[in-house]
Amino acid sequence: MNKMFITLSLLLIVSCDAPYTQNNEHKGSNDIVISDPKLVNISIPNTQISLSIPVEFTELAREDMELKWSGGAAQPKWAAGNEHMGTTISYHINYFDASEAPLKAVMDGMKQGFDRIVPGIVWENYEVTNLNGKDWIILEFTSNAVDTEVRNIMVTTNLGDIMPTLNFNSTVGQFDGYESLLRNSLQSLTLSQGQ
Repeated sequence: MNKMFITLSLLLIVSCDAPYTQNNEHKGSNDIVISDPKLVNISIPNTQISLSIPVEFTELAREDMELKWSGGAAQPKWAAGNEHMGTTISYHINYFDASEAPLKAVMDGMKQGFDRIVPGIVWENYEVTNLNGKDWIILEFTSNAVDTEVRNIMVTTNLGDIMPTLNFNSTVGQFDGYESLLRNSLQSLTLSQGQ
């Protein structure tokens, strides 16, 4: 069973956001200007997931997602982010059936897998919690990327043979400026009836 969770961890890791910065963004800068600290309610297309995202976030075009996540399996199904994509919320689906195991056991197996495969991982939090009537695994960690440190708040749950995963992600330099908005967005996460 542990091997199963390590496999799931590998699938989830490829959905972690790779940092993308343009030359006009200061890496590691805490001078983030948030134009409007409000959230707007959205539904992720072709899912039963709804949440609130920062009003300044825009849905990423397919070419931006290909640039940020280098295409392939790592590319999410949907993402929205700030102007330079240093802070994003992304959605990925993992075709993995963990319905035979309690979520805590799935979480523990995923944590062990992440410990083995994520460069420079530092755990901030990992727990199973209820968000608006559904239990979710929360994996919160900082890790090394190619040119920066990245803060991830990854959430996933079991829906039969799939595990939808959302990653609330930011470069460490932008995280302080967006943390409360990302956490409020996470707390707004809901699944339609029947899930």
